[in-house]
Amino acid sequence: MMSGETSASSMKISRIHITGNAGAGKTTMSKQLGDETGLPVYGLDSIVWEARWKKRPKDERYALEDELISQTSWIIEGVSDRVRRAADLVIFLDRSRPKCLIRCFKRSLPY
Repeated sequence: MMSGETSASSMKISRIHITGNAGAGKTTMSKQLGDETGLPVYGLDSIVWEARWKKRPKDERYALEDELISQTSWIIEGVSDRVRRAADLVIFLDRSRPKCLIRCFKRSLPY
């Protein structure tokens, strides 16, 4: 290995961003990965959305995102370019549109 290079085994991954379309499985995967790694897990839905699905103002949302990404370790699930840029590892869940739509429909049925 040349000077200045790092091997995959020597990299410390402590900030993971899980992203993808609605219904792709971001929440499920982040919970499973959090259980396996012991990293704290956060979802962006509570930051992006206020009560009754009203979108939070950008300045408030950015301040809340900054609180999360300033921590030394985390798994954050949701869609955010700011979180993506702060992550050591980004996992994009690329599920088919029909699969995502079915999952969203099932999730919404109780409401």
